Amino acid sequence: MMGSVIVMIALSILLAWGVSRSFSNVQMLEQVTLAVVLSDNEDETEMILDLISGMPSVESVCTFVYLPKEEAFEKLRRREIEAAIVLPENFYDDVNHGTNTPLTIYFSADVDLDTSMFKEMLYDGVSFVRVTESAIYSVVDMRDLYELKMSKKDTYAFLSEFYLWHVFGRGEAFQNHVLSATGEVNLVQYYITVGVFLFLLLGSLTFGFLYKEEEQILYKKLRLMGIGSSAVAGSRVIIMSVYAYVAMLLTWIVGVITGIVSEKSLFSGSVLVPILLILPAFAMAAFCNLIYSLAKNQTQGMLITLAVNAFMLICAGGLLPLSYFPKSIRMIGEVLPLRLWMESLQRIYFGKNLGAYLWIAVALGIVCYGISIVITEHKK
Repeated sequence: MMGSVIVMIALSILLAWGVSRSFSNVQMLEQVTLAVVLSDNEDETEMILDLISGMPSVESVCTFVYLPKEEAFEKLRRREIEAAIVLPENFYDDVNHGTNTPLTIYFSADVDLDTSMFKEMLYDGVSFVRVTESAIYSVVDMRDLYELKMSKKDTYAFLSEFYLWHVFGRGEAFQNHVLSATGEVNLVQYYITVGVFLFLLLGSLTFGFLYKEEEQILYKKLRLMGIGSSAVAGSRVIIMSVYAYVAMLLTWIVGVITGIVSEKSLFSGSVLVPILLILPAFAMAAFCNLIYSLAKNQTQGMLITLAVNAFMLICAGGLLPLSYFPKSIRMIGEVLPLRLWMESLQRIYFGKNLGAYLWIAVALGIVCYGISIVITEHKK
């Protein structure tokens, strides 16, 4: 036991060091790679794009690469780039002579948070440019019509600064595209779910008594009476499922009552919620049963469960939303059971579309239950 504790402490320190190193070297938004498709003989346009891409404000957000159109679309299809910008022929000459020739930006249908936030920044930037250009064009027309003494250059400079101050002050411009690191739920709903699973994961450490030596002798006697391994594993899963289900259900009841009293409910009031909560409760119980079944004794099972729970809380979004982590950690967190359970519970609690997370979690629970039956059969 002491050896296991020492190993766990060493692994925890190593894991904490790795996470801190990852966060110290990561920026809030990872760079988005943009493919730029230029026509032939567009040297001036390429020079301007090189100048823009070298600006610190642009360099911290995206990286430009120049590709042929077919190759850019192929890389976009394979998700090797996040967007493709197609500039029409003579784009520089058109802009230089005052013609608003549009360019086209292609995004993949399935984008991550970084790309979505880049799209929002792009939309807002285009909106600001449109408002500013409209103001400049209208005043320039007025100047030409009424022969104002102010030069066109001074008019551009004056109105650009003046109008940008007003445009940036209009917070409503950001209401069209709302993105959140916590997905479809708000921050309060997200951490309500985290709190529920933190309680459940800590509670899972108390179920070691189901796997202690005396219980193993009892289960062997039950098998002699004709009660098989599936019933043994099933009885353990049922006990842990009831614990998880009651905790989830009580949280939902308290949330609904609080919403009624405060007239601002965060929870769904659907009558299907108590039924649907059975599914994530079973999925979590089956996984915990598998972890305990792999251990040789009660103490080892509790230590392994503690280590697995700590790892999942860190890497699956239990401390911070998964979107804030580097891509390498996000790839791990997306496939951890805790991620499936949290997504499932959020969608049930707050009336969101169930999607595939719940059914994948249930399928994983069935697989874990089946493996635990095999392990229990092997131990008899």
